[in-house]
Amino acid sequence: MAVENALKKYAKPFWKPSIKLFRDEKEMPTGSNLGASINHALENSGYMIYFASKEAAQSE
Repeated sequence: MAVENALKKYAKPFWKPSIKLFRDEKEMPTGSNLGASINHALENSGYMIYFASKEAAQSE
């Protein structure tokens, strides 16, 4: 994802490793506990950027 790569490049001081990003489609294996995984990622993060499609916003 272009946004992920841009964030890693922008937010990386030259003396430190790049920031850790959580993406549900990359971090969560099929059948995992979606709610627990997202809660854990949010509790351990300093920032959140949320992307959703129009279809996702309209779904139940």
